[in-house]
Amino acid sequence: MNQENLKPSKAKLSSIVVIDDEEDILKTLKSLFHREKYCMYFFNSGAQALDFLKYNNVDVIITDMKMPEISGIELLEKSAEINPNAIRIILSGFEEKQIVLKAIQRGLAQHYVLKPWEDDQLKDIVKESMKLQDQLRRKHLQEILYAFKSLPSPPKLHSKLVEILKSDMQSHKEIAKEIEKSPALVAKVLRISNSVFYGTRKQISSVYEAISFIGTEFVLSIVLGLESFDSFNHCRDQLIREQVEEIRETSILRAHLARELSIRWNKKSDQHEIYVAALLLDIGIILRLCSSQGRAHEFFNTFKNQRKPIYLIDKQMYTATHDEVGSALLTYWNFPSRIISAIANHHSYTCDDIFTTIVQLADALVQRKNSYPHDPGIDEYLREWEPKMSSTIEELQETNNIFE
Repeated sequence: MNQENLKPSKAKLSSIVVIDDEEDILKTLKSLFHREKYCMYFFNSGAQALDFLKYNNVDVIITDMKMPEISGIELLEKSAEINPNAIRIILSGFEEKQIVLKAIQRGLAQHYVLKPWEDDQLKDIVKESMKLQDQLRRKHLQEILYAFKSLPSPPKLHSKLVEILKSDMQSHKEIAKEIEKSPALVAKVLRISNSVFYGTRKQISSVYEAISFIGTEFVLSIVLGLESFDSFNHCRDQLIREQVEEIRETSILRAHLARELSIRWNKKSDQHEIYVAALLLDIGIILRLCSSQGRAHEFFNTFKNQRKPIYLIDKQMYTATHDEVGSALLTYWNFPSRIISAIANHHSYTCDDIFTTIVQLADALVQRKNSYPHDPGIDEYLREWEPKMSSTIEELQETNNIFE
């Protein structure tokens, strides 16, 4: 797959790149911000920093002006080209003041902090920059969502169950009672709980048993997925309903495969959040299909005729792609940032983030061509993991029509 179709990863919230050729400066800044909830990357080379910025959008860039290999001005110019939305802060000595002022006049930087800096001043500038970036990010997401006439409500039952879980040590019975208020939901929860996805030896006949055997977290994840998909069930168009159902079944398979991968992965990863991210990976497609049914028919006709991966048809037909739509919706629903990041980046570089890598790999194992474009490293993982997961995939694929 042509890598020009692959986008830079969308930065996790509050990300900073720091560039200075003096290791002591980098160590001092690392110590200054170590209590802050920022995702920080430190480079003693401007060239290395630019390589990183090609594949990662960040919120703030803090850079020295006087460095070997590449000048501060050149670094600012190139970073402005490849990462134009970042707020750039120059951290430099008085002797470069005239150069710095020219850089600010040209719009290459927004702030200048003189070395040696005052800790509180620098932290305040970064804090204000992050507030501004958060406002811009939310405005961008709002602009994406404004294109839709109506938005589904956030999953209310799941939120209520989480509150019960937080407030009551004996909460399993209360959770079961809440779920049992919806007989249709009970039937689906029991069908999934008894499927090969969980491999329970005993037939599960109640929601309380499901909680006991497969765990509260996974029952809540199942409810969250079912409730999220059911919020789109108002579509009357037969083709759209069929496509939504197909996406839902694919999503269930991918979610369980992602869970299995996370169990087998060497590094620890949150199985429940990975499950939810993989489950809701294509929620942006569903929102689009159900919101504009006329365009949806055009979309599927184009997809059928051109035989390209869905993402490329998406990019060809719409201003905002489904990964952007999905991450905007889940931000509106106030989902955890790691889940939003995995969905926003599922057609981007993973930047070695294990969470996003597992979700992308599960998608590639399930959707094959339609997982493209994805991080090139996923193809290496496919060669390693496909033989290991082939029997698991076959077992999962045998569990069809879960929602009938």
